[in-house]
Amino acid sequence: MYQERLVVLTSRRERSLNAYLRKNDLRMVVLRAGCSYRLILESWLAHRGIVGVRILEFGTLEAIIGCVEAGLGMTLLPEALVGPVWRDERVAVHPLPNDYGEVDTLFIRRRDGFQSGALRALLALAGPQFARRPAAKPRSETARRDVARSQTT
Repeated sequence: MYQERLVVLTSRRERSLNAYLRKNDLRMVVLRAGCSYRLILESWLAHRGIVGVRILEFGTLEAIIGCVEAGLGMTLLPEALVGPVWRDERVAVHPLPNDYGEVDTLFIRRRDGFQSGALRALLALAGPQFARRPAAKPRSETARRDVARSQTT
């Protein structure tokens, strides 16, 4: 398990996230339904009273980042994934409040499942980080409720 910091990406022309969110024609550029980052973004927007956002779905991160860079919408990704496009100032990066911006990422596998050489190498490298641990809890009751609600609708 490790902790990720999530950020909202917009076109580099959008320096203020609050101003961007006041636009009438908001669009989310996201992976297909079921993506946890998409669920968190939808939940965060709903918590702010923003609903009915147009959704543009793509199958790769490169397509998503390219659309955001071109100004077609916003997305939510782990900060660690946006380093090169952020450093090159191709997009604007906006932090989220901790209730939504910090998530625990778990590595889940069947202990009795097949272990390829690559998986064995990963587990050996990670060592105690992938030891059996209890499931992580959401950062706040509000965030937990919002994410649970978005998964049922």
